Amino acid sequence: MERHPDTLRLDLPATNKYLNVLGACLDAFIERINGVAEPRITAYNIQLAVNEIFANIVAHAYGDAPDGRVDVVVMLATDPRRLLIELSDTGSAFDPETVAEPDFEDVQIHGYGLFLARSLLDDVTYVRCPDGNTWRLIKYL
Repeated sequence: MERHPDTLRLDLPATNKYLNVLGACLDAFIERINGVAEPRITAYNIQLAVNEIFANIVAHAYGDAPDGRVDVVVMLATDPRRLLIELSDTGSAFDPETVAEPDFEDVQIHGYGLFLARSLLDDVTYVRCPDGNTWRLIKYL
């Protein structure tokens, strides 16, 4: 991701107990963006989507690995105005195409995270890189 003055970088342990830290940082970042339509709802939706991707990285990319890390980059970009979020890890590869849409007629415990992220954001892209995985998330503002 390109460098930009409005960029936030985090290096978080790959554990769910840091979801609140990630959420607080996203909330504070979005709060500083002028002119966001429905800022509270927008911030909540972005946090929910990013938290779902982060939780999936913890559970699936690292599993039981105790020392995994997730690098997070949040950037406000212009033309068009959008929030870009990248989450990178060095865990196991993932194929998003193998994830079925949730069956809303049948109660299930898992399988909603990627669906939620895709529903709440404008673009959700996964890329397997030579040294790990990167999720690129975009929300147009």
